[in-house]
Amino acid sequence: MGHRCVPAGVSVRSSQPSVGFVTIAGAGPGHPELITLLAARRLREADVILYDRLIDQEILSLASPAAQLEDVGKRPGSGAEQQRRIIELLIDYALAGKRVVRLKGGDPLVFGRGAEESLALQEAGIPFEIVPGVTSALAAPAYAGIPLTHRELSRAFAVITGKAASGEAPSQDEIDWVSLARFKGTLVFLMAVETLEVVSARLIEAGLSPTTPAAMIQDATLGSQRVVTSDLGHIADEAQRAGIESPSVLIVGEVVSLRDKIDWARTRPLFGKTILVTRPAERSSEIASALRDMGAGVIVAPSIKTKILEHSDELKDAVERAVGGGFSWLVFASRTGVEAFFTILQSCGGDARSLAGTKVACVGAATATALNERGIRPDFIPRRSTAAALASDLPLGYRAEQLLIVQARGGRPELSQVLRERGFDVEVAEAYETIKPEARDERLQRARKLLSERKIFAVVFASASQVENFTELFGAELAPPIVVCIGPTTADAATKAGIEPSAIAAEQSVAGLVEALVEAVRSAEERIK
Repeated sequence: MGHRCVPAGVSVRSSQPSVGFVTIAGAGPGHPELITLLAARRLREADVILYDRLIDQEILSLASPAAQLEDVGKRPGSGAEQQRRIIELLIDYALAGKRVVRLKGGDPLVFGRGAEESLALQEAGIPFEIVPGVTSALAAPAYAGIPLTHRELSRAFAVITGKAASGEAPSQDEIDWVSLARFKGTLVFLMAVETLEVVSARLIEAGLSPTTPAAMIQDATLGSQRVVTSDLGHIADEAQRAGIESPSVLIVGEVVSLRDKIDWARTRPLFGKTILVTRPAERSSEIASALRDMGAGVIVAPSIKTKILEHSDELKDAVERAVGGGFSWLVFASRTGVEAFFTILQSCGGDARSLAGTKVACVGAATATALNERGIRPDFIPRRSTAAALASDLPLGYRAEQLLIVQARGGRPELSQVLRERGFDVEVAEAYETIKPEARDERLQRARKLLSERKIFAVVFASASQVENFTELFGAELAPPIVVCIGPTTADAATKAGIEPSAIAAEQSVAGLVEALVEAVRSAEERIK
């Protein structure tokens, strides 16, 4: 029976006119940016997302705010019963007319029980599609610098489960171990951590040399990735000694010997370091991607949320006056202020053209970029990316009768005070507010656990409010060894909170934060040497 891909907004011809549609999709091996474009689009379109336990929160953030997300990941001992429940949910939601995404780690058809779910949907008459994902069987060796094939060493590879339905290593009846031992290629075992000793022993008993190179790869593609290499006869002992845990992949074959020459991931400056990002979730993807590009593992745990004051009469009045030419200058101290101002401007039917004749000043490269994206080229940006620099450096020749500062509710008054002292007629419009998230937020709970276990190497703060909320949520005593602040105001807030900054970004931008972090890590490693 064939099934058509039915995107959002396209009806399905069926005996049940209200029937929905199910996408069984692979989320990839762990790295959030290794999800496919089609899977990402289906997440944005979904009404309901049923996801596995190890799916990264950044992938789940692709979902529509209106989507219903359910963690259906299996826990120890709940396999068969939970799988039946998942199938029931898929069918029930689809029959209710929902667009459903069943999101699985890796590829849904590689030991992912996607076949069972597909057969159940087919039997129930539910239209569905399967969106492949990057399986860890391919991604783990690639990120460890181990090619699965090589013209001289391996012309084939096999992917095998390390765990049978019973939870034990597969028996001779389930897997032909003799054939695997004779296989002229690379062996890739998934789910083999708990059965590693038995799997190794069975391969050796079947005739594979105990000196065959082998590797165990934990947390493949993530900044926390760990690799242990040895030979088949000793890999179980070495993995246990190193504390290798699930999820891990076992690679057996001569290609493992090439790792020392191809191991590209280990050359990145933040390789093996876990970094905590405290920016709001909707603003964290840029810095998270930049940190991952440097080899870091990233934990996104927003210590603040931002909320645009869309119903503020004061803000609406200020925007309307700006459109009417009531201000000679608009001053933006943050990207969020730009987003809030233009949200109100657009709701009033205006755009960049509505501000013709009004000069614009801003603090920092990120704020300037936000303005550029909306068709505004700032007339003045201070060389130092601070509000104090803008206040002191705005040329006197540009003095205006009225100047509007767009900032956060309860924002620091220094910018407006200094400008008033210099003779400007200043008005302040509070465009958004920062809110401390609930402590029971799953991301915050995970961050607290890792901070308590000292598994986070550094934290980056992009505002004073992030520092203040971090100390309220976690306590200054849980701050990691490296603390990087986006500017002096944020650094002052950290110092007052009892957190000593390790570095301050020279430029108030994502690039500046990352550069300062890399330098701080380099300095710390040199001191250790």
